[in-house]
Amino acid sequence: MRTILITPLLALATTLAANAEPMTARVLDHRILPAIDVDGQTMAELSGLAYDPEKQIVYAVSDRATLFGLAFATEGEKIATLEPQSAYSLTDTDGATLADQGFGPEELVIRPGEAGVPAFAILSESGPRAALFDQEGRWLKEIDLPLGVRDSSRQAGKNRGLEAMTHHPELGLVTLPEEPYQPAPRSQHRLHAEGGETLTWSSGDIGESRVKAITTLPDGRLLALERVKEGKALIPHLRLIDPQACQPDTDCETSAVRLDIPGINDADFEGIVAVSPTRFLLVSDDRIDKQQRSVFALVEVGLPSGR
Repeated sequence: MRTILITPLLALATTLAANAEPMTARVLDHRILPAIDVDGQTMAELSGLAYDPEKQIVYAVSDRATLFGLAFATEGEKIATLEPQSAYSLTDTDGATLADQGFGPEELVIRPGEAGVPAFAILSESGPRAALFDQEGRWLKEIDLPLGVRDSSRQAGKNRGLEAMTHHPELGLVTLPEEPYQPAPRSQHRLHAEGGETLTWSSGDIGESRVKAITTLPDGRLLALERVKEGKALIPHLRLIDPQACQPDTDCETSAVRLDIPGINDADFEGIVAVSPTRFLLVSDDRIDKQQRSVFALVEVGLPSGR
């Protein structure tokens, strides 16, 4: 395994990063949806999001191995439409439901499919494993995970395995666990790419965080969704990582910003997706007082100048 290589422009990139304006984030709106029945499936425990701007549909995958589609639209700074429309159980090549086979989805990424029809790359913490599915949740093919994340015995604990995945134009498939694999320091997160490259960053600026999701920006930078616990409160943060500005064998210089959702401090946000160049939709996986709900938050992000 090798650490990520840096271009000759490292010194310039580092200088620019040091002088760049900070990232900002502002919660514009949020919507709480109770656990409801959608085509015979309970919409709850949502862990990953994807977005099709042409159809204006947000896709969400649940821990119960169900793929949901929700009509989505904004009006000004508000969520105008967030309406569940479809639900498909994830199934294997024989049509058997994967929920009964221990497939536990944590992340969802839209990928190109055959004949231009989008497909969904879905990461399961159990295994761990990942696979490509069609729009009705049918298994298409297995996805090879980076070698460095295949050994689940190194997890920090139960349900602390692979949690985040995205596709990067230079690194290919990248993924990382919710908490660092042992024996790494608790606040040092390591991302693994399909070619063997790795990069690390420290969450020491906000505490011992858990990485819940990650997404790739159009310029190749990464935006990670992390959360820390403050007493009983669960506080989400967004972190900006630029792989090209990372130095070998050194934690990447990153910036993080806290998100505060009015009246909500107990939502465990696990999914993030861009719905415009500057706006992102987040979703929580919640069970509060034995009642399930999904909190969606619309966030405006101000990004420093890219590369």
